[in-house]
Amino acid sequence: MKTYLVTVPVAGHATIEVEAESEDQAIEKAIDEVNIDHLESWESLRQFNTGNVCYCPQPWEAEAEEQEEA
Repeated sequence: MKTYLVTVPVAGHATIEVEAESEDQAIEKAIDEVNIDHLESWESLRQFNTGNVCYCPQPWEAEAEEQEEA
């Protein structure tokens, strides 16, 4: 039996609440502030893509949704 150190690609998404003036600014702030505690879901993959086929779970792009004041 042999021992291997294996690196596995992982993909998923995180959700984080930020205060910003616009959706674009919110996405930039979230990208800067997100950490492992914000992970909602993830999965391991053999590869991210082959040719033009992406195996990553959706969403594939960052998105922001304005929250209603409570």
